[in-house]
Amino acid sequence: MNIQIMLGLLNTLAQLRKHERWTRQQLQSHQDQALRGLRQYAYERSPFYQKFHKGFMGSSLHELPVLTKAIMMEHFDELVTDRSLHLEDVRAFAAQGEAGQRYKDHYYVNATSGSSGQPGFFLFDEAEWAYVLASFARSQEWSGVRINLTRRQRMATVASISPWHMSSQVSATVKSWWRPSLRVPASQPL
Repeated sequence: MNIQIMLGLLNTLAQLRKHERWTRQQLQSHQDQALRGLRQYAYERSPFYQKFHKGFMGSSLHELPVLTKAIMMEHFDELVTDRSLHLEDVRAFAAQGEAGQRYKDHYYVNATSGSSGQPGFFLFDEAEWAYVLASFARSQEWSGVRINLTRRQRMATVASISPWHMSSQVSATVKSWWRPSLRVPASQPL
């Protein structure tokens, strides 16, 4: 595991743990502010959102037009906020790469299985990926498995073995001597 990624995970995890003690009002205020910031960021940087949400910037979430995975993939190149990203390039990378490799040395690529007709591709930068890792770590903590830097922890996970599935990407990111992990395919009969 990359030390920088581990530090990002631990820092993000510490921030998220603080949220667990917030009042409902504090949590709601934080969510509202984060949502406003996210919507503003997307609107300023995504030609797709500038059209799709035109006239909706002051609207609540339930008033927004529904954005399906099919629409997202159809408009991927205009939807993403990094103008250098293109769906065909991401697909080609996913077709030849393996879990743990970063696209353009910057993005963690995750894909859905395509069971609805076509796979969805979702990219995360390092800061966003720290939140994904922290979310996985929090769910483990809630089940009694807390990150412990003073001793090795062995883990077994029943999950997808597709290299682009989020569970595989998370596993590849945190893989180390410190936390050996056995992955059992979810499709394997028990």
